Amino acid sequence: MGNLDKLEQLCALASVLDGMERDLGLNTLSDLEKKVLRAAYSVSDRNNHFAPSEVLERLEGERDVSRSSFFRALKALSEAGRIQRMGDEKRAGYQIVGQ
Repeated sequence: MGNLDKLEQLCALASVLDGMERDLGLNTLSDLEKKVLRAAYSVSDRNNHFAPSEVLERLEGERDVSRSSFFRALKALSEAGRIQRMGDEKRAGYQIVGQ
């Protein structure tokens, strides 16, 4: 398979993913917020609960994810109704909310 064939497949896949993001209303999120949401889903349990520390660990080494930007994205996801905090204590977990 040549590079042009691979590029064509990549473009087709990107188009499908863009459509799915629009269908789910994720197109309004920033790239960082989407990255944090995907990482949260990947570490969440069967009830979609997750600990921020596990998500931050999963994103370790990503060049655009500093600790402060991670927590800003987490707050934005909460304000957008994509996740909700489970409890009031400082180290409370979160749950991904289906919309």
